[in-house]
Amino acid sequence: STQPIEIVDETSHLDNSQEAPELEMREEVNASPIQGDSDLQIIETDVSTNNDLSLDEPIQSTEEMKKIILTQGQLKLLATSELYVFRQTVIGAFVRVNIPGLPSNYSDRVFVRIDQIIDIIEPLSFQHLWIDRRYRLRFLGDFEIENIVSLKANHDSDVRPWFDCMEAKGEIIPTLRFVRQKANEIKTQLDTLSAKQTLKELDKQKITFTRSNLSQIALNPSTLRSLSKLGFERFRQVVVGCFVCMTAIRKNK
Repeated sequence: STQPIEIVDETSHLDNSQEAPELEMREEVNASPIQGDSDLQIIETDVSTNNDLSLDEPIQSTEEMKKIILTQGQLKLLATSELYVFRQTVIGAFVRVNIPGLPSNYSDRVFVRIDQIIDIIEPLSFQHLWIDRRYRLRFLGDFEIENIVSLKANHDSDVRPWFDCMEAKGEIIPTLRFVRQKANEIKTQLDTLSAKQTLKELDKQKITFTRSNLSQIALNPSTLRSLSKLGFERFRQVVVGCFVCMTAIRKNK
């Protein structure tokens, strides 16, 4: 008669307490998100999406707003650039203004003096009247450069009322993406123009001929005769570049 074959499990003699840790370890390895590339890609995509969304949100920080508020001196420096570059840099930025004709005792009662530049009106003449360049603001109208505040907005109290006013009117506040892009444009242009201005100032500081220092290198005839006793090459090196004092001769004398 045929005997049934017994299949003996070699691992059957292991205790369940020894097998459990190995199984738990394998489950932990299989469950680790680091093992799959797809999980990592999903995480990176989510992070970039969140960053894009945050850049498109309206700014809430006064520090970000201060970066695109131009002063009177900065506008004057930017005005030295080419016209199309000047317009591209300035339009969209903000300024603080002094409202002309407003009595001094009412100046502190003005709620908002910050507005956005939306256009630049170039100088023009009208019936023998000359009108200087004006900056057209979104809500406050046209202002000349003299009415723009020359001090920086260092305190939150200088900027916070603008946020409150925009919220009360239901107006759109600039996004973080716009503020950072405009701040980068302004900084790049200001740095370039400042470097050019520094070079011009250095050129002005070069030594120019005046009556005092010109007399130090002017040679009279006796000095020339003394120097002529030197060798020709030496005499030439000393004399070339100097000035000489000559007696003025009238033509019709």
